[in-house]
Amino acid sequence: MTTRKIEAGRLADTAVTPGSYGNSSAVPVITVDQQGRLTSASATTVDGVSNFTYTSANNTFTIATPAGSSYTASISAVEDMIVMVTQCSVLVPLMLFSSMQL
Repeated sequence: MTTRKIEAGRLADTAVTPGSYGNSSAVPVITVDQQGRLTSASATTVDGVSNFTYTSANNTFTIATPAGSSYTASISAVEDMIVMVTQCSVLVPLMLFSSMQL
């Protein structure tokens, strides 16, 4: 088997602007064609968690984001809470759950 190398100057330009994509508040979004070439690249912001509350009187868990959105769900078990967090696309450290009484 022979390995061949393509010089950088011989590669055709793509529609992607050279640079870094993503940072601490944005994740990269890339599109790859059938030949493995990047055909587009951009970044999209991600929301963090600014606050969370658990109300034991009605088993309600609420997550608030810095953008002003909030996600509320009634929970009856840890499994319900994991599903709710997954559906919100918000990551919450597991240590937050350790202080709640379920």
